[in-house]
Amino acid sequence: MLAFHTYPAEVLPAHRQRLELILHTPALQAHSTLRYAQWRRVIADHVATARGVDPTALEPLLIGRVSLALAVTAYDQWLDHPDSDLLALLDASLVTLRAHLDG
Repeated sequence: MLAFHTYPAEVLPAHRQRLELILHTPALQAHSTLRYAQWRRVIADHVATARGVDPTALEPLLIGRVSLALAVTAYDQWLDHPDSDLLALLDASLVTLRAHLDG
């Protein structure tokens, strides 16, 4: 997930503007749902291959959806805090979930 979200510094302002539009414009939110379905499927397929299970099994689907939730939460934080680092927020989201699951 971190590699996917690694961008050159010069494209970050445009990426921030694009995410701002997508996450705060109802029509674009609806359209992004289709894109997010593809994104979740890529994650589920990766998990399924790594685990040797069907991509439609519970675990790959769940991890795909949770991964999207982690990313969108990091995006929201990144947009709300202009001085923040997107990769650091994504990493913190993953670490936070892992810590919660480890109890």
